[in-house]
Amino acid sequence: KDIVWEVGDEISLFTADAGANRKFTVESVSDFGRKAVFTGMAEEAYSFYALYPYTSGAVLSPKGVVSGVTIPVSQVAVPGSFMEGANPAVAYAANGSKALQFKNVGALLSFSIKEANVTAIEISADQYISGTATVTYNDGLPTVNITGGSKSVKLTAESGFEIGKTYYAVIYPPNSLSGLKLSLTKYEAETVVNPSFTFPVKRNSISSFG
Repeated sequence: KDIVWEVGDEISLFTADAGANRKFTVESVSDFGRKAVFTGMAEEAYSFYALYPYTSGAVLSPKGVVSGVTIPVSQVAVPGSFMEGANPAVAYAANGSKALQFKNVGALLSFSIKEANVTAIEISADQYISGTATVTYNDGLPTVNITGGSKSVKLTAESGFEIGKTYYAVIYPPNSLSGLKLSLTKYEAETVVNPSFTFPVKRNSISSFG
């Protein structure tokens, strides 16, 4: 899935040698948001790493591992999309280039609600699917090591989920999800649905389960 930028989006920029975490902001976009110009102040360097969204506590190790990456356990549901900042992305620019090629860290689970008055849905599995992690750029194929994980994510819609609309939950991409369980909250009354199925989930892709 393409990364689409908006003016005002913020990233953490790290110089590969000093490792300082500097905030850069999208000043302008082009190509329908697929390209962006960032502004900020950073040390001169031959190569850079970057993390979206900007995370003040993120740290770059001497080996190019970014720590402090987070996929939120609690996410706000957005019809046709996902919560802003929920899907982290990492980038690397070498050989004096300042062109950052961002790669998504997470995967998307898509679903639609067929019942009225649903205000929250919790997705849980046997694997860690949210929380904090370290990420290595790995030549554009990010690898994840979950350090403070949760086996669930919870999406909330204060005014209720819209029937028939598609929603997306952002998760870390295990090779497959097993023990999948959905818990729906309908104005404080909870109904648990347990499909008990397994299906593959890949980074930077969308998997639909209903």
